[in-house]
Amino acid sequence: MRQQITDSGGLFLFEKKCVDIVLKDNIIKGIKTADGDLFEGNAVILATGHSARDIFQLLAHKKILIEAKPFALGVRIEHPQSLIDSIQYHCTTVADFYHLLLMVLCSR
Repeated sequence: MRQQITDSGGLFLFEKKCVDIVLKDNIIKGIKTADGDLFEGNAVILATGHSARDIFQLLAHKKILIEAKPFALGVRIEHPQSLIDSIQYHCTTVADFYHLLLMVLCSR
């Protein structure tokens, strides 16, 4: 899906905060970001996630109506447990993890 959007000229913006919505004749024409960038286009997709109070306040302030859709889209990514352990416990191998676990258990 992402490849199709970018092939059609779309952009994916990460680590950007939308601070204003640009309207012309009551039609959304673009967004402004916190770092001063302006992105204009024929369509704007706000994929805000679940913690988007600031966006909802901006939409209300601009009198832009939104409606709930009858579906939600989510993505689940599964990682090997060894990767999670190495990130969480700073271990490079499973043996390092069990050594750390043994040290913690023995210190109780």
